[in-house]
Amino acid sequence: MKAGKTWSNLRTVKESFHWTVTCWCIHCKENAKLRDGRTTYVDMSPRWVLGTPSNYVERRPKCLTCPVNGRSSASRFVPVDASIPSIYMKRVSTFGLRWGTLKDNVKAELLWCEPESKGNPRHREGKLQLSR
Repeated sequence: MKAGKTWSNLRTVKESFHWTVTCWCIHCKENAKLRDGRTTYVDMSPRWVLGTPSNYVERRPKCLTCPVNGRSSASRFVPVDASIPSIYMKRVSTFGLRWGTLKDNVKAELLWCEPESKGNPRHREGKLQLSR
């Protein structure tokens, strides 16, 4: 199943959802810098997946601060409002490939069991340094 098809099988639209979602870089937070000088990305067409609560699908605009700090500029942008649960697109695609043929109500229940994004960067294995 292609990623586009996966996405169309999992998305949902509800009137009660936020019409816009303000996001910032998962690494840089308020120190992020976008091409137009803003520190936050306002998603005017937020994407949501099935489920209650429904997760916002994170975007990946280019963060100009990340490369200065030795990270990829393709960081995930997570909602500034911590009460908005989010999920990254790779997880949605993987979920769709695994469970995409099930009925919507079953997918919604399974998505509810998927852990939401923590809003914090993941550490690659071997890169995490613990202090003593």
